[in-house]
Amino acid sequence: MGRRIVLIEAGAPGFHVFSRFRLPRLGLPILGRILSQDHGYDVTIFCEDIAPIDWPTVWDADIVGISSITSTAPRAYDIVKQVKAHNPDVPVIMGGPHVTFLPEEALSAGVDFVVRGEGETIFPKLIGWLEAGGEPIGNIPQLSYKTGSHVVHNPASDEARCRLEEIPWPDISLIHGHERMRIFPIQTSRGCPFNCAFCAVVKMFGRKCRYLPPDAVLDELERAARTHQFPYVFFYDDNFTMDIERTKTILRGILARKLKFHWTAQVRVEVGQDAELLDLMEQSGCETLYVGLESVNPETLKQYRKHQSVKDIEAAVCAIHRHNMKIHGMFVLGGDADTPEVIRQTVAFSLRNKIDTVQFLVLTPLPGTDTFKQLEAEGRIFNYDWSLYDAHHVVFQPREMSPWQLQFGATLEAMPRFYSRLRCWRSVLKSILEWSTIRPTWRNQFVLSEMLIYGRRTFKKWRSANREWFAFLRRKYAKSTNTKLQQAAEEQVR
Repeated sequence: MGRRIVLIEAGAPGFHVFSRFRLPRLGLPILGRILSQDHGYDVTIFCEDIAPIDWPTVWDADIVGISSITSTAPRAYDIVKQVKAHNPDVPVIMGGPHVTFLPEEALSAGVDFVVRGEGETIFPKLIGWLEAGGEPIGNIPQLSYKTGSHVVHNPASDEARCRLEEIPWPDISLIHGHERMRIFPIQTSRGCPFNCAFCAVVKMFGRKCRYLPPDAVLDELERAARTHQFPYVFFYDDNFTMDIERTKTILRGILARKLKFHWTAQVRVEVGQDAELLDLMEQSGCETLYVGLESVNPETLKQYRKHQSVKDIEAAVCAIHRHNMKIHGMFVLGGDADTPEVIRQTVAFSLRNKIDTVQFLVLTPLPGTDTFKQLEAEGRIFNYDWSLYDAHHVVFQPREMSPWQLQFGATLEAMPRFYSRLRCWRSVLKSILEWSTIRPTWRNQFVLSEMLIYGRRTFKKWRSANREWFAFLRRKYAKSTNTKLQQAAEEQVR
């Protein structure tokens, strides 16, 4: 067995609202560092959302590893097919959330081994087995593979759930085209104590949160600031403020070490209840918080198991804005209590509360989630084209409206209302006014204007690229009701 390993993160189908932000997921760069530094392998990583695959490098590899989420699974399987067509004997290993829950699908697509769950301990063991044999492959936990026509799923083990302080930081430099990145990604925790119905995080990483020590986080941020000069940092944690006191310690450390960068993170609405936390966020350079608002329908919030109220959302938005930080609000539309009117109320709520930017996401039954299990058991999923499982396409039958009504309301009606031409121009004029009067908030306002314009252009481009999907959904899953507003929107997609 040779020493050349290529790791590939399959690209997203088409483009999406985050296409301009070149960010890899961190699983492969972590594995790359382990394999290169601890085991001496020659590792190259391709992230298709950052740069194209250099196929001659892939052809020279002795082992190929591929990572995929649900929406990128078809592309990942296409990569498997291309690799196997060139060299049927090269071992192909696949991991990530999608194949963790559907390993047999990956094996039937030509994958040799599936690493289920976290791969930092499993993947190197498998590589060692491929290279030298020795310990029976049945002893490697959370591995799926075939023996002849029989599929084997090695049982799960606590051994595979890593202590974060025992694994290295990801090596971004192994990614082909990494110099194009302007945002430094860092993850300081795994797991989530909440259990939202539509989310796979708990199923993948568990409900017990694991944290890196604040000093280790600060050392890595300082190293990145010193060696790479990234202007932005993104905290990849599913909830950066899960342990609020720990987050405060990190933010105080950023200030004490005089680290200069703008940063963003994902949080829940609870951040609005701690003024000291918000002060530290503002002082340490927080530019935008990505907040899981999910719904303005109290019944939907209950069904999603969000443990928050609409009043909590309003209070959080107000508190964050008082500290001069922007809010990217993420709503999930299409719950069993949602109607077309709820979608319209969501847009009105967003505008009334001056949420800066939004995503009106379509409820998506991702494999492994309770939502998937429920909708599949009820026979309500009508499309299993995984490339459509990107939270922008309706692939199931909602309870209180047709699939077309949900698609129309969440994308063709809600997005142009929020990212209207008038709102974009008003923001631009406000930017110019604040700049000309030397107000301290002028930079934030310029960034907001840019994001609004980008959001509007991205939506128009996405709408144009999905005309055939809209036509199919409208033809097969529309109700007879047809308002003037819906007629106007339908004209735009014809």
